[in-house]
Amino acid sequence: MPRRNAVSLLELLVVVAILGTLLAMLLPAVQKVREAAARMQSQNNMKQTGLSFHGFADAQDGHFPGCEISDQTGQYLFRVLPFADGGVLIRKAYEESSNTSYQPFRIKWYVSPADPSLGPGTRALRPASYAVNAFALRTARPSLVANFPDGLSNTYLLTEHYAACGATNTWFDWTGITPTLNMMREASFADRSMTVFAKIGMGGSLRDVIPVTSGFPPVSRASTPGVTFQVRPKLDECNPLIPQTPHAGGMLVGMFDGSVRTVSPRVSEEAFWGSVTPAGGEVVTLD
Repeated sequence: MPRRNAVSLLELLVVVAILGTLLAMLLPAVQKVREAAARMQSQNNMKQTGLSFHGFADAQDGHFPGCEISDQTGQYLFRVLPFADGGVLIRKAYEESSNTSYQPFRIKWYVSPADPSLGPGTRALRPASYAVNAFALRTARPSLVANFPDGLSNTYLLTEHYAACGATNTWFDWTGITPTLNMMREASFADRSMTVFAKIGMGGSLRDVIPVTSGFPPVSRASTPGVTFQVRPKLDECNPLIPQTPHAGGMLVGMFDGSVRTVSPRVSEEAFWGSVTPAGGEVVTLD
């Protein structure tokens, strides 16, 4: 009888083992490529937003959007939107929408592709994965020339921030319009006007962590000692009072000069919060 050409069980197991090994080697590489792509997209988002702030300043005689009244939102991302590519039409579409606006309205460059809080079932309606440095803008018409003696390249404009954060499910809203929903707030950080309710339906609230500057030479530290930002926190452990990043290698930050940098997870408290103040006079190194 002619001999049959067949694959033995042992040969099949060897092939399966080889394929499994190759797949195990390939998956981390694919994941790294995806993470790098998400990080690059987030950098581009922050650069576009930074350019929007400078477009606003060009149209306002060298002044960034500010907030003269301490207990109100600055609506920073909303106000600079017309100076982004296509932003005029997007803002017009928003203003002509139902605008009680408890309808979803996402702007792609305000959303990070790496933000884990924006998965299926998220309740964030107008999400922002980036937070504006309200500490530097909490004044009337902040001037590029007069209000940033520490230097535009040494002061944070934007940080990464989960769009929906913490056990309270606080939503960061790009419009800055937060009149009725307790857990919706401005897309900002170090914001002295912003409060987060400790528990839904219960009294008491928490304020953003802000820099406190003292001494000579001046040094800035956190109003809650020891904190800077969170690196890849679980969603229920996300702290809405400080920034956080979905990237293990460090947090992306946009500076007031329009550049984008990475801040190491090992950054000191003094260096981090010294870069939040626009006029603290600190000497800091972020590297």
